[in-house]
Amino acid sequence: MYYCLIIEYRPMSREVIISISIFLSVGTTAQTFPFPDSAAMWVQYLEFMVTQPPFPQFETQSISNICFNGSDTLISGAMYTKIDQCNSNYIGAIREDSTAIYFVPRDSSEAFVLYDFSVEEGDTIQNVLTDDGLAFHGLSAPPYSPVLIDYVVIGVGVVEDRIVVEVQEVATPSTQQIWIEGFGSMYGLFSRYDPNLNVSGYRGGIWCMSHMDTTWEYTAWDILYHAGINCSPQYLGMIESHDHVLSAFPNPVSTHLSLSGLADNDQVTITDLLGRAVSAVMMNDGQINVSHLPAGSYLIRSITKEGRSLGRFQKE
Repeated sequence: MYYCLIIEYRPMSREVIISISIFLSVGTTAQTFPFPDSAAMWVQYLEFMVTQPPFPQFETQSISNICFNGSDTLISGAMYTKIDQCNSNYIGAIREDSTAIYFVPRDSSEAFVLYDFSVEEGDTIQNVLTDDGLAFHGLSAPPYSPVLIDYVVIGVGVVEDRIVVEVQEVATPSTQQIWIEGFGSMYGLFSRYDPNLNVSGYRGGIWCMSHMDTTWEYTAWDILYHAGINCSPQYLGMIESHDHVLSAFPNPVSTHLSLSGLADNDQVTITDLLGRAVSAVMMNDGQINVSHLPAGSYLIRSITKEGRSLGRFQKE
């Protein structure tokens, strides 16, 4: 059996429509990808909107570095892997039991479900722990504090041999989540939902995730791997060193990208999420051609007499 995951984004209505189409094929099954227990890092960001649509600009509010360094701990007779903020604060411990992932928060001995990849469509998963305060760092007021949520499974599929589970909150109004085997949520390790589409004026997600010597990113159609590189911890001061935020549109983009705040002949450097340059181009008629770039997430950097600027876009 194999599946195709389709995500349709409607920017004008700020609505995401997610569907999983199922196709039958005899003898095709997914492999098993265990959840990382060492040499893993999630770098997650949260930004707030500072100028209004149609071309909003965002400023970075917080960055969360989460690391698994392989240190084990015994909790209530079971072995867990410690999680910290990358050689900083201990935030809890995780273990995998079959295909379910459990988390024990700091200063607690109670285990909560984070993900479950043994489910089928129509199943209900009760008391799933989410904590956007941990996911995006520094947020403590509701709804960013820990919350237990009941989810109903609305789709189960396979992308690049990994099980992908789509769940929807039972409560009303409900939120949706996408879980990826071996990674966690596509929106953040502890995130409740996709803040990129939040009408309150903020957005966030995974800046970078790596395990061993490979980084990964998830698009609407694929899981992309970049071998031989690791994530590095990011800090708020590094982001704020830029004087301006570049607003890029359309985003996602397939061919030509327009940037606000730049003039013709301004030089723009395009980098991957780890800051490695992949292209240096000059603005032409207010646009840059990105059709040659592989699909994925990119940063845009520029230096002009007005200062340093940073932006971000998704190439389809």
